[in-house]
Amino acid sequence: MLKEKIVVVTQESDSHADVIITKLKALGHEVVRFDTADIPTESLVSMGIGASGYSARLNIPKYDLNLDFKTVKSIWWRKPRTPVLPTGLTARENRFARQELTTVINGLWAALDCYWMSFPGKLREAGWKFGQLKLAAALGFDVPKTLITSDPDELRRFVKMCGGKVVFKVLSDPTLGMDMTPRLVDADEIMAAYTTLLTEEMIEPNIEKIKKTPCQFQEYIEKKHELRITVIGNQIFTGEIDSQKQERTKIDWRHHDVPILLRAGHLPQPVADKCLALVKRYGLEFSAIDIIVTPDDRYVFLESNPNGQWLFVEHLAPELRMTEALIKCLTAGCSN
Repeated sequence: MLKEKIVVVTQESDSHADVIITKLKALGHEVVRFDTADIPTESLVSMGIGASGYSARLNIPKYDLNLDFKTVKSIWWRKPRTPVLPTGLTARENRFARQELTTVINGLWAALDCYWMSFPGKLREAGWKFGQLKLAAALGFDVPKTLITSDPDELRRFVKMCGGKVVFKVLSDPTLGMDMTPRLVDADEIMAAYTTLLTEEMIEPNIEKIKKTPCQFQEYIEKKHELRITVIGNQIFTGEIDSQKQERTKIDWRHHDVPILLRAGHLPQPVADKCLALVKRYGLEFSAIDIIVTPDDRYVFLESNPNGQWLFVEHLAPELRMTEALIKCLTAGCSN
């Protein structure tokens, strides 16, 4: 059976997927867009193993589509939603159904023989921030002094060790699930927990609050500029952000209500090698890495977003042909 279909797993509102799907179709490729939230209420899934091997099918009535996964060449795992269960279930039935559904879907992905950008289980592991820092340090990156704690006394000791200047950073999603692509979001609608510079005077009146949930704190790193490094397959694209030119972006450049000063940048080969090694160590085909370049030209690893946004970088630096690179991987069914 010919493997020719490309599946994009994402929600209905995803500007990055819109761009890639449009270009893939223009090139004559057969693309299936699917959201895991549609199982089981909007789509039907069937899997089986018999004398002729395994079978895996997905019926999506709203698209009049019956997808045989044996015909799939590539899957791009973008921004799917959590499955929505039928109404009317008891709390116990809901828990059971969700457990069963999660097992079914994970089993489906594990059974497929195709190219992934990137496999869901590997994406989850790669998203754990403390693990990222540990791996980055092991690969030879400079990393900030970091503390994740719910212990006020631990935080007091850490602040003193950092000379009184630390930042607070959210460990999960600082944008609260919004598509933050510039020019696609109204500034009045943006809700985000930005990286925040703290001092001892700011911390002490609120320090007991960290007992409610562990928080991440890091030493404040002085910046010359910042890099947004996107790895796609085996290619590396570097955007240089002049974050220190504007007051609003000095601590966190992700204030998309002000212009981002970004251009194509240069990455020394040893740093590029470490970036690629980190992404491949997780078994990924894509990741967006944030790095600080200090005034004395140290490259300090901050974090890696294994499913990060990249259109804004290509928009501001069109010579970084990331859309083209991503399409080549999906259509070839392998790294490029």
